[in-house]
Amino acid sequence: MPSARPELRECDRHCLKAPVVFRWDDGSGSKYEGQGLTSDISMMGMYVRSSECPPAGTIVRLRVSLPSLSGSGWGWRLDSTGYVVRLYKDGSSMEGFAVYSGKRKARLEPQLETEMTESALKLAPESTV
Repeated sequence: MPSARPELRECDRHCLKAPVVFRWDDGSGSKYEGQGLTSDISMMGMYVRSSECPPAGTIVRLRVSLPSLSGSGWGWRLDSTGYVVRLYKDGSSMEGFAVYSGKRKARLEPQLETEMTESALKLAPESTV
């Protein structure tokens, strides 16, 4: 019987499918933006399902649109920064990347009605994240 791999994560993961918009740059001034869905999330990071993936080791800024805790009305948004630690590019439905945020501070704020429209689901300016 194979031995079980020890769990190395410091925080519990929570299954959550929530829309996420993310941005990164390539270090030479080119800026990129992608969209996806979270698959799981914790206090230290998240997994983002997307066919658009920043390269491993890249610092990425993320905005996650969280559902309302009451089940109706507007929810919350989570702004976070982390770096890409793993990529999964195999063409499957789990294609995406893992982000480690560590002990960086994240910001949680109420989601505004105007932010719920697709055109408004953009990240805040860099100075505010």
